[in-house]
Amino acid sequence: MNEEFLQISVSELSSLVEKYGVLNNLKKLDLSHNVDNNLEKELEKIIPNLPNVQELYLTENQSKQTALPNNIHQLKKLQKLDLCRCKFLKELPENIVKLRELKILCLSACS
Repeated sequence: MNEEFLQISVSELSSLVEKYGVLNNLKKLDLSHNVDNNLEKELEKIIPNLPNVQELYLTENQSKQTALPNNIHQLKKLQKLDLCRCKFLKELPENIVKLRELKILCLSACS
């Protein structure tokens, strides 16, 4: 798969990872507006397959996730993390400080 940008649901992304394995070319991933209540668990499974993602959008997710996956720090090239209007998000994992390239963290309108 050669796409650098995907706007997709978590379940569709999981299927792509199963089909293609590591998504080396993917730089921007938009998982906004998800209603999947397994978002945290699904994201945790696919993060190791996203080595070059620089931007991750989780805006306005309606899932009941209260935290990000603990392995979020494995997105070593992540520069932008958009969590705006994630109304159920309660906390960030401590290891988020390991994201050395992170320049933008949007938390506006979170609970």
